[in-house]
Amino acid sequence: MRQSRTSNLARGILAGEMAVSDLKKGDKTEVLVVRYECRDGSQRMWIRPVVRPKAGGVALGDALEMGETAEGRFASLF
Repeated sequence: MRQSRTSNLARGILAGEMAVSDLKKGDKTEVLVVRYECRDGSQRMWIRPVVRPKAGGVALGDALEMGETAEGRFASLF
């Protein structure tokens, strides 16, 4: 998947590198986040923007998929 400014902002927020309050109004949007974690430490997350057309209704945009491995002292406990 091609990296974009939006995906870099999402990664920064999810990693705790920046706060939502640091974003400009034009950079904020609604999203659906689905995440799972396994006992082996693997994680996967999908972020899909919520699109609200002017004509009405609600749709989901293309998903941004992130896969990571949990690290740290307690990662294997869960």
